[in-house]
Amino acid sequence: MRERDEPEVLAPGGGWHSDRRPDRVYSSQQAKEIIAEMRENAKDPQTADVVALQRVARLRVSEATMIPGEDLDVEECKVRVVKGTKGGRFRTVHVDEGHADFLARLKRRAEGHRDGHVLQGRGCRGQSLASRTNGSVRHACERLGIECYGTHGFRKTWAQEQYRRSREERLDDCESRQELARGLGHNRREVTYSYVLRR
Repeated sequence: MRERDEPEVLAPGGGWHSDRRPDRVYSSQQAKEIIAEMRENAKDPQTADVVALQRVARLRVSEATMIPGEDLDVEECKVRVVKGTKGGRFRTVHVDEGHADFLARLKRRAEGHRDGHVLQGRGCRGQSLASRTNGSVRHACERLGIECYGTHGFRKTWAQEQYRRSREERLDDCESRQELARGLGHNRREVTYSYVLRR
């Protein structure tokens, strides 16, 4: 049985499974290449925006697919995460200001949709958007010759970058992991060992 705070990802076949290995992560360059490849060639171009949201706002795939436009604060560069969260825990995520244009584009798209959501076709009729996104990531990795770590690998990319930034700011390992846990929407510092190797 999966523990409450254990990371979860879509398996290649579409089912949920745990991924506790911090070495199953895309480098910053690989993440950039995968997203670019998905924008260019994915059957559903929305899937590139799902993983881009995961990448810049450290969202779970279930959270990224459910974001309504009203929860994107472009001026403050914040994303309010309400739907699809683990345990129903709401949180507000701060996004680097360099991604303000991306958030603005998503908000404009949501304004053009009747339901106010950024992404369409989210439900389980046929294949869910989360499952389609996982498939798009897999195909992009195959085309690029990159080992595929599913959608959760993008959250881990953010986590490892954030941990490095914290250490560069002279925070110790314990402080860096506590900050990282909060940023990922977890309560326990121990969960970060699934994202960043023990030092």
